[in-house]
Formats: sequence, structure tokens, C-alpha cells
Amino acid sequence: MKPLTLTILSAFLVFNTVSAFAEITVLKVNGTAAYRDGKKWVPLKAGMKLPEGVKVSTGANSSTELRVNSINHTVIIKPLTMIQVFSKETKSETDTHIGLKRGGITAKVPRDARVKTVFKVSTPIATSSVRGTEENISYGPDTGMIIEVIQGVVEGSNILGRSNLLEARQKFIQIYSQA
Repeated sequence: MKPLTLTILSAFLVFNTVSAFAEITVLKVNGTAAYRDGKKWVPLKAGMKLPEGVKVSTGANSSTELRVNSINHTVIIKPLTMIQVFSKETKSETDTHIGLKRGGITAKVPRDARVKTVFKVSTPIATSSVRGTEENISYGPDTGMIIEVIQGVVEGSNILGRSNLLEARQKFIQIYSQA
């Protein structure tokens, strides 16, 4: 093969197989909310675009809402919460991971039959996998992880790999154990 043809073919394969970072957008801010930029915290404002792997924190009596990709998966971050957001997408799939350090969120993940969706919320003790649903998730060292399904089906699994499927109005509670 000629070098130019090989280069074009290689570029085509790279661009069509590597997922791009999803656009993380601030939709609303109520009260005090900030994101980590290097070693400093910067106040959030509606309309801001945030980088992949961003850490977001809310203050007392504060909340913010993020859109984490182009198919409108949203996360409402409740008061006194800290999360880290990772999201990638292609035309045929999305892959979002929320690391919930403390506090609570509401995740709204609408189903799109044309797009394979992976949406996970992890705490130090358990993980929630979401597709086509809405759920409240909270975590604290004293309370553990609590998943409350508002609509749809959610899978909750602990660090040992045991999992439960939850449907609307069911709860999953995983308490930290010193076992």
C-alpha cells in the first residue's frame, strides 16, 4: 500500500473506533456550586462546558443540574454533594460514570433504542447501573449507599459483585461493613 493511502486508512480507523469525550454542560445552578480546576474551586454558571473527569461540589441549600451527553442524560446534584463525572460517546453508544464521593444525586437516563447506553454511579461500597430510568442515589460513610428507583429498572451491586434488579419505588441499601 502506498504511504498516503495507509495514512488515510489509519486516520479513518482511529476516528471511527475511538470514542470522543461527551459534552458536559451546566444547565442550572441554585446557590453555591463549584468545579475543581487544578488546585482551585471555580464557581459554576449555567451554560458552562466542563472537562472530562471534572469534580463538582455543591454547598448547603444548593444544587446544580448537568447534562452529560448529547442525548440528554442529566444529573441533578443535591446539597452538600461531591461527584466526579466521566462521559464518552459515539454515534452508537454512550458511556457515563459518576463517582459519588458524598451526598446525593438524581440521575435521569432516557432510553434511546438507537444508542447503546452505559450509565453507572459508583460509591466506595456499591455501584448502580442505569438505562432508561430515573433514580435518586445517595452515599455517606454512616448511611452507606441508598438507591431509590423513581421510574424504570436499575441494577445495584455491591463490591463483592452481588446484585439486585430494582423497579419503580424499590430501594437498594448497601451499608459499609468492617467485615
